[in-house]
Amino acid sequence: MSEEDYSELNKAIGLKSHGNGVGSFVYLRRIFERLIKYKIQEKFQGTDVSRVTSLRTKEKIESVKEMLLEFVLNNTALCSILSKGIHDLDEKFCISHFETLKSAILLILEEDYQRKRNESVKKEISNDINKIQQEFAVENK
Repeated sequence: MSEEDYSELNKAIGLKSHGNGVGSFVYLRRIFERLIKYKIQEKFQGTDVSRVTSLRTKEKIESVKEMLLEFVLNNTALCSILSKGIHDLDEKFCISHFETLKSAILLILEEDYQRKRNESVKKEISNDINKIQQEFAVENK
């Protein structure tokens, strides 16, 4: 988790604990939207990034769906709920559902971290296997 995500998650938890459910949704939504933003930056270059970042959140998700976790794609309502919480829902409703939404955000961050870690480990092991193969080829000459 980035320092920014960590800080904003703590702000969300603090706001919720002080009875500010709507405010807590703001920070959860920022974390979620930042994840999408990073995927857009990873996939698109130059002017395409600004074109895609100007889209609505559902369209942004669609533009990077192949890079997102299955959980995000199967729970696209998460973004709608967070947005609705900011604009239309009352404190009591937001507070009563905060833990579920916080858990969803944490799950997304953890799965994204694990995916990146697994890709890194796979790359490292593949490089090591190639080195072994090269050593083996040299010894068999």
